[in-house]
Amino acid sequence: LEDHPAMAAFVTAFMATLAGDQALLETHYELALSGDVSGWTLDLTPRDKKLAKRVTRIRVAGAGERLHSFETQQGNGDRSVMLFSLLAP
Repeated sequence: LEDHPAMAAFVTAFMATLAGDQALLETHYELALSGDVSGWTLDLTPRDKKLAKRVTRIRVAGAGERLHSFETQQGNGDRSVMLFSLLAP
């Protein structure tokens, strides 16, 4: 991952979000939480200026304890979105 800073940022943000590790997130990102339990958005802006040129924002959205989406906005304008849904048993 050292050769791919955008991927490293994604992995760190994803794992820390799933683990509920606010301290790790705050080490690498500025956090902005909006909404309420029925629908929330967490924006992560990289603190590292070099990384911020490659990944301008990561947006995590959900409701309650459920994660709905994980979006990465890259410096070149590309965007990737991972959607999560519940599967029927």
